[in-house]
Amino acid sequence: MITYQDISKNPGITAAEQGHLCIITIDDIFLQYGFDPSVRQMVDILQQANYPAVLSVVTEGETVEKQGVALMKDLAAQGWEIATHTDIHQNLGELEKMAPKGVFLELRASLDKIEKALGFRPITLVLPEGQMVKDPAQINRAGIVWIVGINGGITYNADKPIHYIGREGPDGTARETFDIMMKRFNP
Repeated sequence: MITYQDISKNPGITAAEQGHLCIITIDDIFLQYGFDPSVRQMVDILQQANYPAVLSVVTEGETVEKQGVALMKDLAAQGWEIATHTDIHQNLGELEKMAPKGVFLELRASLDKIEKALGFRPITLVLPEGQMVKDPAQINRAGIVWIVGINGGITYNADKPIHYIGREGPDGTARETFDIMMKRFNP
């Protein structure tokens, strides 16, 4: 179990001889409202297993929920990654069609709020609704290194400044999603 930050710090970790690697992302963590009980249960299970994950944070609003912020700081210190999931959970592909620079503004607002609350700036964007933009220039301008969508590749090009990768989205029940993941790891 690794994070995108882990890959940025040690690109060799993805070498074939390392074996199968897995990144778990948990979306829709709200800076303003704290952790939903079901999300907190997932976090507890992953902590007990000593598996880090990526928490995708929506930053809507001006206030923060202090217990959630404290937990995120603690998890980050344990090697978990905090990613932006935008400020208002907006589909960036749709926003780009209306106002391309709005993509940058949406990301900057989110990144600024996370940095103010947690003391560091994320390098990963988990796309709301998993939808990628056509031109990642505004995402690059925001300082994002990793873009995680639902559709798209399962590999990345290390020669590019931004890495767009796909992930396994939820499919039916938790069991069905798990079975899909296991097929990927055990063809």
